[in-house]
Amino acid sequence: MSQALQTAGLFVTREGNVTPAFFLIMIAFPLLWSRRWILGFACIFLGLVVALRRAMDEMAAQDKAEIRFRILKAHDVVQEMKSEKDAAILNSALESLAEKINNTQKHKEYADDEVELHCLEAAYTALKRHEISPDDLLLAGSLSLLALVAKNKAVRTQCQKFGLKLPLTALKQSLEVSSQMPEEELSEPAERISADVQRKGCLWLGALADNNKRLATLVVDEGGLEAILSAIDWYRHHQDVNNWGLWAIFILCYEHSINQMELVRLGGLQILCQSLENNCDSLEVCRHGVAVLFDLLRNTNNDSDSSNNSRDDMAKLMKMRKVAIGSGLHNAVHKAMKNCQDSIEIVGMGAELLISTGFQGDIPVYQGVK
Repeated sequence: MSQALQTAGLFVTREGNVTPAFFLIMIAFPLLWSRRWILGFACIFLGLVVALRRAMDEMAAQDKAEIRFRILKAHDVVQEMKSEKDAAILNSALESLAEKINNTQKHKEYADDEVELHCLEAAYTALKRHEISPDDLLLAGSLSLLALVAKNKAVRTQCQKFGLKLPLTALKQSLEVSSQMPEEELSEPAERISADVQRKGCLWLGALADNNKRLATLVVDEGGLEAILSAIDWYRHHQDVNNWGLWAIFILCYEHSINQMELVRLGGLQILCQSLENNCDSLEVCRHGVAVLFDLLRNTNNDSDSSNNSRDDMAKLMKMRKVAIGSGLHNAVHKAMKNCQDSIEIVGMGAELLISTGFQGDIPVYQGVK
């Protein structure tokens, strides 16, 4: 509102003409001079009311919508979104719903299922609009809201109804557009938003599958793992994208032999090693990257649908280790350990990885917390 007041001015139009409010205020002075107090103050009050009303009329539609969305209930926000076409206003609606969820979670151990389900519907409503007229800011807002409610049980049960195709397609297309755009045409803000879309997409997919093997299978079957690997591969030096991408891969593949084999089939070992090498100065990237490789290449399989240490399992394991070594496993893990010697997790898992895959050379040791 203050921005609108500054732009329009209380008493002067953009063209330089005086407003009715200015006229009323000017009338008040002679009335006050002649001690006609009631009329004088009435003119001042009326002038201010007229000025504020004019400022409200000129306030941006997005600002008005933002105020309205904060007042409305989640259900009413979703209903308004269904008839809205402006991407900025839709984004304001998504932000207001995120605030409602955060406020609910502050006062309860678990958020209200009804509010979270409305958030799910709102995110898909925005995604449908994005499908018609692509807008990365709107896509980022939708994915952010999806990630916020992804762990809710009621939301997870609705995955079959809403499906993963719409957000995953949007995520892949956004990366495709960014990767195909000439470097001179891609501005820094646009590239930053595009990277944020991929980061939030990884966060959403990981949160959705966390501690749920059925959903982890569904995400990979629908192409979620491929989308994550593409994001990490393209934004190979972007630590936030790599961090959340590797975290999501760990969630999807942890003790999940079918997803692990799909990771290998998609060339994931090369991308994992590349990510570690390019971001070895990031503690979180190294932690998640080494954890994925450790779970993938260790000599134990805890899946209930396979026998431990069977010949088939060992054959698969040896094949994966061979592919990993050829993808630069030793150099990537050694670099991560050397740069994170104060992390007992990284050094411990890394040492076992190097020893079990026949590494020749000095293995970094844990140096304690610096």
